[in-house]
Amino acid sequence: MNRHFLLSVSSLAVLTLAACSGSSEAPDIPHHDAGMPATSEPASPAQDEDSAEEETVTPPEELAERRQQIEQEANQAFEAIMEETEQRVDEIGAAGTDSMQAITNELESAGATFEEQFDTIIANVESLRDDNMADEQKLEVVANARVAAETAARAFDQTDAEVIAAGDRAEAAARNAMGL
Repeated sequence: MNRHFLLSVSSLAVLTLAACSGSSEAPDIPHHDAGMPATSEPASPAQDEDSAEEETVTPPEELAERRQQIEQEANQAFEAIMEETEQRVDEIGAAGTDSMQAITNELESAGATFEEQFDTIIANVESLRDDNMADEQKLEVVANARVAAETAARAFDQTDAEVIAAGDRAEAAARNAMGL
């Protein structure tokens, strides 16, 4: 695809230069919108010097060299744009992959049963047990376990009675794990 595009851009540049290089003679009869015709008055000597400098013709070799230089610059610019575009596409693809992975992880964790989440809550409570904990700290852990179990039950669309039962069950298991 890149080669086709480069060929078409190069062809367009060559055709444009070819169209610009041809010169045509002025028509014998001026067009009515062409403006005022040139006067037959002789030009002043200062104007002759200015017009001689302006009418300098560029040699064909110089034009060909300039055309090649322009084509090279255009090709370099095009390649830089294509590289930047490919980098952006890769970045977007990576971001999409990362997003899909995050969504997949969330769906997998949401697919866990309530019992698995309940067991995880109790395992976390057991890992927090420390013989040096004050009773107030232990009660706080028990309360947090109850809230976590009730939240998990609500996430699984359980009834209010099931939510309360899950909280009671988590509180009893947490009290047992804390030695209360």
